[in-house]
Amino acid sequence: MDPKKAASAYSVLERRIVEILVAHDPSGLFALGAPHDEHDRDVHIIISKLRRAAGTSDVEIILEEVLGGWMNSAGKPTSQLCAAMAPDIWEAWQYFRNASNRP
Repeated sequence: MDPKKAASAYSVLERRIVEILVAHDPSGLFALGAPHDEHDRDVHIIISKLRRAAGTSDVEIILEEVLGGWMNSAGKPTSQLCAAMAPDIWEAWQYFRNASNRP
């Protein structure tokens, strides 16, 4: 992995995951006007755990681990919401991995 390419791709990955979280609003806070950086800590945790993911089902588990408390507190359907976000997050992760390893 090229460190310079990884650093550049990492910022794209962060932004994309924030976009996904804002679109799905797992905590219900964005609908109330919360800033888009509300889940920044969660984004970093999700990214750190993606290294062990082998597909969207693993991403669903990661999302439940990291965001489950937020979703439960907001009365959101945790499994359904994680399943809806997982494919987009997996795609963003694959883009990051490919961009980091390009010659």
